Amino acid sequence: MANSFATSFWTEDYITGINVLFEKLYQGCYECDEFVSLFQTRMTAEANHGTKLLQIPSTVSSNALGFGRDDGASLKASFVSIQEQMKIEGKYHLQVAERIQSEVIDRFSKWSSDHSQRVRYSQKTLDAKVTKYVKHKQNVDKIQKKYFNKCRILEDVKSELGNVDFEEFLKDMTQVEINEASHDAGPVILAGYEYKYSDFLEMLTKLLGEIPKRPFKRYLVNYDFCSTGSEISSWLQLNVGIADIAKIEKFGQDLINLGYLRAIDSGSFAIGSQLHYQWRPEAFKEANLEMAYPQDSFQSQETNRNNLTNYFGEVKELVSGVSNVDINDKSTIRKLVRECDELDKLYLKEVLNLDEERCKLEVTITDHLQFMEKCELDRLRALKKATQDFLVCLFNQAATSSQADYLIKLDSVFTGLTVAEENMQPEKDLNFVLENYQTGYYRPRSLVYDNFQSSKNKQIFGVELSIRCRMERKIVPLIVSSILTHMDHSYGLMENDDVRLSCWTSPVQLTMTHELRKRINHILLDNESAQDSKSYEKILAEYDAPVVTNVLKLYLLELPDSLVTGDYYDSIKSLYNQFGSAEQTNERINGLVSFLTSLPTNNIATLDAILTHFNRIIETVKQNKTEDPALQQRQINDFKEKISHEFSTLVLRPKFNSGHSTGLNDKHCYKLVLDLLNNKPEIFGKVKKQVSSAKRSTSLSPASSLPPTPVSMKPANELKRIDTSSRSIENRLHNIVTRKVSSSEGESASDRVNGLGPTTSVLAE
Repeated sequence: MANSFATSFWTEDYITGINVLFEKLYQGCYECDEFVSLFQTRMTAEANHGTKLLQIPSTVSSNALGFGRDDGASLKASFVSIQEQMKIEGKYHLQVAERIQSEVIDRFSKWSSDHSQRVRYSQKTLDAKVTKYVKHKQNVDKIQKKYFNKCRILEDVKSELGNVDFEEFLKDMTQVEINEASHDAGPVILAGYEYKYSDFLEMLTKLLGEIPKRPFKRYLVNYDFCSTGSEISSWLQLNVGIADIAKIEKFGQDLINLGYLRAIDSGSFAIGSQLHYQWRPEAFKEANLEMAYPQDSFQSQETNRNNLTNYFGEVKELVSGVSNVDINDKSTIRKLVRECDELDKLYLKEVLNLDEERCKLEVTITDHLQFMEKCELDRLRALKKATQDFLVCLFNQAATSSQADYLIKLDSVFTGLTVAEENMQPEKDLNFVLENYQTGYYRPRSLVYDNFQSSKNKQIFGVELSIRCRMERKIVPLIVSSILTHMDHSYGLMENDDVRLSCWTSPVQLTMTHELRKRINHILLDNESAQDSKSYEKILAEYDAPVVTNVLKLYLLELPDSLVTGDYYDSIKSLYNQFGSAEQTNERINGLVSFLTSLPTNNIATLDAILTHFNRIIETVKQNKTEDPALQQRQINDFKEKISHEFSTLVLRPKFNSGHSTGLNDKHCYKLVLDLLNNKPEIFGKVKKQVSSAKRSTSLSPASSLPPTPVSMKPANELKRIDTSSRSIENRLHNIVTRKVSSSEGESASDRVNGLGPTTSVLAE
C-alpha cells in the first residue's frame, strides 16, 4: 500500500498526528510568502533600475558648452546613441517589472492566500470534530464508571442477601412491575370522563407541550415548570371542550390526585391567574417528554452545585466500595436494580453512539487528509509554475528587446536560475514530507461495550479474537468464514481473473466500509440468536465484492492485536534482518514455524483460513488456459505483492504504537505475508506436526501444557538472566532456524474442507 497523508498521520488521540501534519502545511504557507517576497523584491529592483535608467538622458543632457555646439561630430552621435540605449534598457526593465507584477506576483499571491485559507479551514474543522469526540468519550467514561459503581453496590447487596433471597426478590420485583404496567394500561377517569390510557397519554403530551411553563418562587422555595390555574383552565376549554367551571376544577384536582400536578398556593385546584401549580416529573415521564430546564430556571442556576454534589457522592461510593442501602428496605433495593438496568442501557446506547461518531470522525479525517495531500501537491506545483513564469518574464522580454546582446552576457545567471527551477520536484518533496513526518498508519480502535454482569459481548468489531470464537463456539470467527465463503460464491459471477484478483486490492470509500461494518456489528444487538452464516450472507449479498473484502480488512485491523501477536514483532524483524535472503528461506521458514506454533489456536486457524483462500484463488488462475503464460504469472506475482502489502499490518503489527512513526518503515511484515503465501503448505504442515507433538507431550506431562512465553512477556528478572548469559534474540533465532525440523506431509483432502486448510485437522486431533 502506497504511503499517503490519509495513511500516515494517525495517532491514538487523533489530534497529535493532525497537528504534526498541519504544522508542516503551515510551513508551506510561509514558504509561499517567502517566494512572493522574493519576486516582489526583484520586481521592485527592476522597476527602480528601469526608472533610474530612463532619468539618465534628462539628467545628463547636451549643453551649449559641450555637445550642444557640435552638430556633426561622430563623438556627439555616439553620446546621443548611448543615451537612447539607456532609455531602451530602462524601458526593458520597467516592462520586466510590470510582467513580474501582473503574471507572477498578482496570480500567485491570490492562489497562495486561497491555499492558506483552505489549510486553516481544514484544521479548524478537524480540531472541532476531534474536540467534540473527546468530550463525548469522556462522558461515556463517566457513565461507565457510574454504571460499574452502582453494579458493585448491587453486588454488595446481593452478597448480604444471599443468591437465593436475591433471586426471589427479583422475581417479586418483576411481578410488581407487571402489576404496575397492567394498572397503568387501564382507563383514566378525569372530572367524571373516562379516557382510554392511550388517549390520556396523547392529551397529557399535548398539554405539557403547549401550555406555558415558568419558574415560580414562593417564600424561600423555588419551583420550576409552573402554570397558573387560568392557563390550565383556558387550555382545557379550547382543547378538551369543557365549559363547566366545576368540571374544570375537578379535572385539575384529579391531575393533582394522580400525582401529575402539585398545588403551590392552595391545597386544591382552583381557577385563578395568581394560583400556581407545578408539573411534577411523573407527568413528563408518563408523557415520555424530557424535562428541558430553561436558562432562567432555578434548576439551571443550581446545576453546577448539584453536579458537584453528585460528583462527590459518586466518588464517596466509589472509594468506599460499599453502599448505605438498607437490605430490609425493598423499595430502595428495587430502585437500585432499576438504576443499574437504566445505566446499563444508557451505557450501551452511548457506546454505540460514540463508536458511530468515531467512524464518522475517521471518515472526516481521511477526507481532509486526502484533500490536504492534493492541496500540498498543488502548492509545490504552483511554486514551480510561478518560478517558470518568473523566468519567462525575463527570457521572453530579453528575446523581444534590443538588449538581447546585453543579456547574453548574463547567460550564466539565467542558466543558474533555470537549473534551480528544474531542480524543483513536487512529487519528491511530497514524499519527503511523508518519509520524515509521518506519525502512524491508520489503526482504528473500536469502542467496546463492557457489561458488568455478563462476559457476553453484543458487538463483533473490536472484540478479542479468542473471546469472539469462544462465544460463537467456532475455531474461526463467523464473520471471517462467512466473508470467505461469500467471496467463493461470488468469483463465478465475475468477468475474468483481473476482476477476481483486484477485488481484494481495490480501494473503497471508508464510508461504504463503515456502512457495512455497522450492519454487521448490529447483528447481535438486533437479535442475539440470529447470528449465523445465513444472516451474514443476507447482508453481504447487498454489497459489491470490494466493499466486502475491505470490511474483512477493517475487522482484522480493529482487533486488539494482530493475527501474529505483537509480542513477536521484534523477534520476527530480527529473523528477517538475519535470514532475509532467498538462499536462507529454509532457515527463515523454521523460525516462522516456531513463532506460529506458539500462537493461540484461533489465531492460527484464522490466518490459515485466509491464506488458504488466497492460495485457492491463485490456483484457480493458474488452471485457467491462457495464450500468454508469462503474462498470467506476472498477474499472479502482482497479486501476491499487493495482497502482502494490504495484509502486512493485519497479520503483524506492533503491540503498542509508541515513539515516532513506529513500524511505518519496517518491511518485515510485508515479507512475512509474502513468505506465508509462497510457502503456505510447508509452513502450516510443520506447524501441524509440532502442534500434534505438543499435544502428545501434554498428555504425558501436565507442566508441558503451559504455552511458551514470548520474550516481551517474560518477567524482568528472567529477561535480566537471559541478558547476563548473553542469550540475545539473535542467538535464540540462530538456534531456532538451525534446528532440524522434519518435513511434514502435504495437505490432505479433508484439510481443505471449508477452506480451513491444515489447521482444521490440527484442532480436530
